[in-house]
Amino acid sequence: MTIVAEWGGVAALLMAVAITTTAPPPADDLGYGALAGVAGGLGLVAFYRALAVGTMSLVAPVAALGGGLPLAWGLASGERPSPVALAGALLALAGAAAVVRAPGPASRRGLGLAGLAAAGFGLYFILIASAAGESALWASTASRSTAGVLLLGVALGLRASAGAPARAVLPLAGLGVIDATAGVSYAAATQVGLLSLVGALASLYPVATAAWAFGLDGERLGRWQFAGAALAVAGVALVAAGM
Repeated sequence: MTIVAEWGGVAALLMAVAITTTAPPPADDLGYGALAGVAGGLGLVAFYRALAVGTMSLVAPVAALGGGLPLAWGLASGERPSPVALAGALLALAGAAAVVRAPGPASRRGLGLAGLAAAGFGLYFILIASAAGESALWASTASRSTAGVLLLGVALGLRASAGAPARAVLPLAGLGVIDATAGVSYAAATQVGLLSLVGALASLYPVATAAWAFGLDGERLGRWQFAGAALAVAGVALVAAGM
């Protein structure tokens, strides 16, 4: 099902490229985009495998820390956000990790894979910023196409089904379009903002998931989830105040 969503996003990006008639960027940019796709695709495979063998309450927080890599990379590259914005970015990352910390017993199985997932996601955040110098749209297209081929190859190698029930194809493709739009938005944001801050804020997707579960699905959230959401909101406010 993930592959259907992935290729739904690829189709949307290719249509956008054709409609906008955007000229291809230099080969280096496309290469960075492809590498970003490899990193993100492998991170996704590691994440799903970690969830299969481990406990979500530990796997998800570790994977969510991938946003720390673009933060560290940006600072090491000479970026100097204000102390207030930097504190906000750190708070936001802590909130993203805490909001997916579910109560109950947890197994340490899968933590290594979760670490690989965090590394893959973090490298994606870094590499796609390098790929988007000329065109965020082309960078995302190269990245997502590569990830789609990689995921399809993994599914075939493991002899897993790469399809989905007919009734689920359109919703999954729609999710892929939304995800692709988010990817283009992130790539564009890295060109106008500091990677150290943009990468940290892009890692707040667990907060949106928790808010959806609480507001629309009626799930009860524990103290960790509420504390994480509060930290994330406070972090975003500090980043905005410090920019």
